[in-house]
Amino acid sequence: MQHWWHQDGSGVRTHISDDLLFLPYVTAVYVHSTGDTAVLDVQIPWLKGHVLSEEEPERYFTPEVTATTATLREHCLKAILRTEQGPHGLPMMGSGDWNDGLNRVGGESVWLGMFLCEVLRRFAPLCPPDMRKPLEEQRAQLLMRLDKYAWDGGWYLRGWYEDGTPLGSSQSEECRIDVLPQSWAVLCGVSRDRCQPAMENVWRMLYQKEMGLLQLF
Repeated sequence: MQHWWHQDGSGVRTHISDDLLFLPYVTAVYVHSTGDTAVLDVQIPWLKGHVLSEEEPERYFTPEVTATTATLREHCLKAILRTEQGPHGLPMMGSGDWNDGLNRVGGESVWLGMFLCEVLRRFAPLCPPDMRKPLEEQRAQLLMRLDKYAWDGGWYLRGWYEDGTPLGSSQSEECRIDVLPQSWAVLCGVSRDRCQPAMENVWRMLYQKEMGLLQLF
């Protein structure tokens, strides 16, 4: 999955972790909005290109297009299954998740776990029963892990550094609270009792009323 691309197909391949999940997310939103389930069975080729080493943060090139194809549903399922899990059973951030500026965190992403919950909720109904059940079980496990490990007492963490240090914690010197996991907590289905104090702290700590601005963190 390219992080961005031009019309001629050239683009950048990275270790950024959320790119894969936008394929099943947008596909599910499209199908639910239009009722066009036939698109899930359309055969689509793969992109083929140089695999990045861990020391290579990104590579700009024009990938080849394979002769082999798979259905759009298969592409989406492989994207979901490709998500790498960390010590808490939550997705790894790679070289950044939605926020490319977190490229040196290297640990797990709480927001990406929440986004994956929403991807699974939307995409599971588009799959046959034998595929749907594992996706629903995966979502239930993610929700449990988010509430077990990512709750910081007044809001949800943003993630963990590679060495296990929390990011977006009340104990953090920088980024004590990040708006993204608080708003996505409301969207993804974690504890309703925790969403309220989390959002109250967002308004208290991040909303600049005199300017009408909401800070990211």
